[in-house]
Amino acid sequence: MFSRQATFPLVGLVLLLGCTSENPEAQVKRAFVRCVQDLEAGDGRAALEVLGPAFEGPEGLDRDGARLYLLGLLQQGRIGITVVQSRIEAGEQEAFQEVDVLLTRRGGRTLLPDETSRQSFQIRWERRKGAWKVKSLQNRS
Repeated sequence: MFSRQATFPLVGLVLLLGCTSENPEAQVKRAFVRCVQDLEAGDGRAALEVLGPAFEGPEGLDRDGARLYLLGLLQQGRIGITVVQSRIEAGEQEAFQEVDVLLTRRGGRTLLPDETSRQSFQIRWERRKGAWKVKSLQNRS
């Protein structure tokens, strides 16, 4: 059995650890930011880690289709992603994100982008085995 003197520091430590743990919204934001960083670094394999096994994208795109599309896109040049606006609503197991981004692409060694477009997406997230995964991504009108 624990004495009162030994229990008090233990309870304090548990409360402190509980206060510093990230809430679901912060966890989703961290997963999104990591994916953006991977895309900008040209690491398609790492970026695809965020997609869930039953991922659904625009026009029926599945996880394998997203992989092929993304790897082909990354071969054409560097991608830049600027998050203009992001809103996340998260529960314990599911989250919804609306995000507006400015996408740029440049090939070769040019400093200025070859293409620029503003895109809006709706992203549905789900927690799978403790990690947040993208369940669906759709263009927002």
